[in-house]
Amino acid sequence: MRDIHEAQTWRELLGTIISDAKERQRLVDALDVTPITLTRWVSGESEPRAQNLRHLLSVLPQYRDRLVELLKKERGSAEFVNSASDDGSSGEIPAEFYARVFVARATMTDNLRFW
Repeated sequence: MRDIHEAQTWRELLGTIISDAKERQRLVDALDVTPITLTRWVSGESEPRAQNLRHLLSVLPQYRDRLVELLKKERGSAEFVNSASDDGSSGEIPAEFYARVFVARATMTDNLRFW
């Protein structure tokens, strides 16, 4: 397996990572994609959606810094990297959402409530 610092693109790095069959299967399961999808990302046949890239970063914490560096270099845009590197996607539900649910619950008639 090549050293992660030898990879010139994020695709090369991903290719190095998935050359290990166990790691490939772990990524397939974690990202909910097919093995061929990973291969297409590596070969450049397809582009992963931004949400898949963010998820990829979260399931590969040991490669995160290098992946972000290579993505920034390739895409030339800090927009993705900023959204991927700030951990705003902590999975917390905003308080506004709860407030709206409670207001809806309190103001809805019984026959319209399905919960």
